[in-house]
Amino acid sequence: MKKILLAVTCGLLAVLLLTNAGAREFDSLLSVAGSYVEDSPLGVACVDSIRFVVYEPEPESFRYFVVSDDFVRLKGYKGYTNLGVLMNDKAEILDVWIVSSDDTRRIVNKIKHSGMLEQFRSTSKGKQIKHVTGATVTSQVICKTIGQMLPILESKAEAMREASAGMRDIHE
Repeated sequence: MKKILLAVTCGLLAVLLLTNAGAREFDSLLSVAGSYVEDSPLGVACVDSIRFVVYEPEPESFRYFVVSDDFVRLKGYKGYTNLGVLMNDKAEILDVWIVSSDDTRRIVNKIKHSGMLEQFRSTSKGKQIKHVTGATVTSQVICKTIGQMLPILESKAEAMREASAGMRDIHE
């Protein structure tokens, strides 16, 4: 009997720890999104291990904030660069930010101030993006990251919309 009680207690403790870890990851994503997006979020959802913050700027229209580290990790000049991407419910990019980077501050600032990230707004497949001279490797990795993110996000767009609609219904 003691062994069964111990096993049940350990199982419940494991579930509690996993739930708390998941909640911390969602809180962390919400905090990162809040640094870039001014709107109030409906909440955080997850579809096939892709976490996203949900916004509803107008009825029946959703926007999502995702971070590239959740599903694409490519190494740049000095390491990894994690992007924050704001997209609409048709998987069109509205904005891109560098959330974190292992590259030097000089390279990251060069990219941030070059206008390169703004080129991704309303990006569709096949659009040519100009790289930043002096930050070529990192800007190429950013382009490859977005290029790999787009088809994944497009394939998940319907599931993300459904999760968002359910979240909206709970708030009403």
